Amino acid sequence: EMTISSTDNLILNGVNSITEEITVEELPPLELNISTSGDTEVGQSFNITCSVRVFEGLVEQLNVMWMKMDDVSMGDLDELNIPTMTVIDGPVTNVTVVLDQVLFEHRGVYICMAEFNISLTNDADSNSQEYILIVDFPPFKIDITQN
Repeated sequence: EMTISSTDNLILNGVNSITEEITVEELPPLELNISTSGDTEVGQSFNITCSVRVFEGLVEQLNVMWMKMDDVSMGDLDELNIPTMTVIDGPVTNVTVVLDQVLFEHRGVYICMAEFNISLTNDADSNSQEYILIVDFPPFKIDITQN
């Protein structure tokens, strides 16, 4: 005999518990957020951070990387000798492009790419977001003297 009580608990042979399989039809999309700090002027320091929030308990492997594309080439930042720093804080992974001294060559499109595998189903998802870095030149002063 099975009855449903007023608290919506299933009561089966006097036992007040039941195990039910739940199927997740679709996960929310993998969200990336890009933030910046510093100054894009030549010679100044500038950081671009890509923050990725994962689904705790579901994500088995997360891979976050930055790529850079400009007029000449496209490549992984490691190959271009542009340093990155990764900080994992609970469900949030932050990967930051660290430009201690901005150079004109740093201009271009920076692409944060994230992909993950879900441990229970082996499903995978990925997403990417772009940031366009425009490098500014510092103001300069010209002194003209008259002879």
